[in-house]
Amino acid sequence: MAAVQQIEMAIKLFDDDRNSTCAITLALAAEDQIPNPKSEKPFLLGAMRAEGADKKIDINRIRNWLKHHKEPEEIGISELDVVVSILRAATKFHAAYCQPTSVMKQFLVWVKQEGIYQATFIPSDQ
Repeated sequence: MAAVQQIEMAIKLFDDDRNSTCAITLALAAEDQIPNPKSEKPFLLGAMRAEGADKKIDINRIRNWLKHHKEPEEIGISELDVVVSILRAATKFHAAYCQPTSVMKQFLVWVKQEGIYQATFIPSDQ
């Protein structure tokens, strides 16, 4: 339940403030709460690791900066950073539990409609 509440609040914060560090913090905390899926269902972080993205870029740069006092004093955080953070949590939830909540599903539909992420396991309509 904690992960659901964190993801849904992250989505609400994103809807209210497209560049919200709080949304990122909640979403990535939820991602850590969700067990690794036992099924073969894909999820964003798993796909990034499978493609070697974690070797090419620091996929946890913002998460680590928000969690720990690190240089630089300020970093740029884009709307896409917020979306990717929520997407990481929501797709892992979907892979682990097979059914996103209605709030998560609306977000996943929006992501797909906006052309941000086109994975086939994200629902295309409500």
